[in-house]
Amino acid sequence: MPAKVVAPAENRMGNNRLEFFLTALLSFCVLMCFMPNPIAAESASYAVEELNAAKGVFQGNITFQEQGVSPRFFMNWIYIFCMNVLSLSWATTTMLLVYFTIAVTAVALANCVFRLCNKHRFLYVLLLTLFYCAGIAVGLAGWNYFHLRMVGLGTSFALALLALSFLVGKSKNWNATWGLLAVSILAHVHEGFWAFCLAALVWVGQTILTRKWPWRQLMLLPVFAVISAARILPTLSFGAASSGITEQEIVEIYAAYRTPHHLMPSTWGVTTIVKFFLLLMYPVVLYSIFLWKNDRGKLKSLLAYAGLFLLGWLGILGAAYLFTEVVPISLVVTMYLPKFFRFVSLGAVLVYMLLVVTYTERQQPLPAALMVAFAFYANVGKTSLVFVLFLLLVLALLAWEKGCTKLTYGAGLIVFAAGFLPIIEQLRKSWMLWLLAASFVILVSFVGKWRGERREAWIKFGAVVALSGILATAGNERLFRYDSAEYTYTVLGPEYFLRAASPNEGYELSKRFKDLTDTDASYFSDPMSGYSLWFQLNSERSCYALFKTTPSNTDNLKEWRERIRKLEGFQDKTPEEMYVLMDDANYDYLLLPIEMQAGYLESGMYEVFAEVEGGSHCVMYRL
Repeated sequence: MPAKVVAPAENRMGNNRLEFFLTALLSFCVLMCFMPNPIAAESASYAVEELNAAKGVFQGNITFQEQGVSPRFFMNWIYIFCMNVLSLSWATTTMLLVYFTIAVTAVALANCVFRLCNKHRFLYVLLLTLFYCAGIAVGLAGWNYFHLRMVGLGTSFALALLALSFLVGKSKNWNATWGLLAVSILAHVHEGFWAFCLAALVWVGQTILTRKWPWRQLMLLPVFAVISAARILPTLSFGAASSGITEQEIVEIYAAYRTPHHLMPSTWGVTTIVKFFLLLMYPVVLYSIFLWKNDRGKLKSLLAYAGLFLLGWLGILGAAYLFTEVVPISLVVTMYLPKFFRFVSLGAVLVYMLLVVTYTERQQPLPAALMVAFAFYANVGKTSLVFVLFLLLVLALLAWEKGCTKLTYGAGLIVFAAGFLPIIEQLRKSWMLWLLAASFVILVSFVGKWRGERREAWIKFGAVVALSGILATAGNERLFRYDSAEYTYTVLGPEYFLRAASPNEGYELSKRFKDLTDTDASYFSDPMSGYSLWFQLNSERSCYALFKTTPSNTDNLKEWRERIRKLEGFQDKTPEEMYVLMDDANYDYLLLPIEMQAGYLESGMYEVFAEVEGGSHCVMYRL
């Protein structure tokens, strides 16, 4: 008689609040370990518009919209409120939003585990969080990670993940999904919209399987539709009419010139596309084989949802190629169709988890360990053939396992341990976290010797000790710094992380430049360099052009591209060539790294305007 398939849990977040809180806290700590600096360059790219909205600096900067409604207007309102009403700095506001994003992500992952699993939830949330951080099956080139540190996009994705987590398991909370998606689309239109498309596919799949039209599940859908319209329609007024830019030019600049790794399928290569498609197919094939042998009633449901997701994935791939490279349509391109791949991949991640849970509960450690190992290795695979061979290996081992139980456990342990190797490098400074997390998981999930109050007391005591250690380990170098020599703790504030992100003396020089100039001051710098991006943020003065920050208004795209092209080969330009460019643009200030400074003072055309005593990585010159 075939073994019974483990049924997904129907527990909701409120059924066991303490356990849920501890589960989400464990996920939060693990997520923190993948965030060395909470203020990322991606957030710095959007700082121009946020600071201008709150403080009125960066007037005339080409990278943000000067008139009309910005596509980031909701996030700008949050910054206006935090900076002007609460008197917080940009860095403090950004850090708070980043930690909020991480917390929402942790709650979403814990909610998925509670809806899928009846026991061993601490173990499974640890694995699911690692799956999430490792970025398994997340899409194609340019979409192979999730944004925890990007304010706006990352915040929206976290809210979308929480919304979709309510669709996991048999009992779905559709009203929670539509409501959270409405908030998600406010934070970032792309994440909220593509999460909605995935939720719509789930609803269609459920309707096909039940042959019913569950209209009550759509009660809050009109709310999502109204908020989406209010979010999207004002931004559609930015067109090509005022500047005469054509559809072809918008697509060429936006996709081919600025983000081909995101938007141009032809640049990804057939091998890459096949690889990521197999990453999605692999868990479906394995789970289908398992259900065929053990529970064919669930096989129909799996194939229905998987079929819709994979067809949607292929459809978006075809549409992205067609409307970007064959028949360019700027509106379609600016919706970033390939982002849909990441949401489809979330379904694949959950199927990986279902396989791990099912094999673990059936006491089949080898296939469970293989799932974990493959999940961590998959995204670093070089060729598509690896996945085919791996699938055949798993099927062979499943057959071999039945007659070799002891060896199975040993092999499973080895494979499971090997699965962590690809992420050890990222966590080398937090190795103690895994010891503490493992102790916590064993203590809470597997302790069964004590009964009644004594057992509960031990579990609570152990949980407090373990979580305290996990928090201390995860927070080190992220919330505080521990000096083992002096046995002291130093709280790390927003300014510390801004200084840490700015190359060498860039932070001090940017503050000095800010103090010596008015808000309308602008400067020339290498548009491709990281120090230019951070210098603009910290000085609150406009850079002539930065490749990292693309104008949200299509009217400014042509000028932005021309500026970038004028500065191509920045580090090879002579003082005379740079003088001509600055004079033509009517710019007085020039930021140079140390390797470019030879000959500028000798030319007689420049003078040192600002520098940092004792350091000369960057110097601000003036004509």
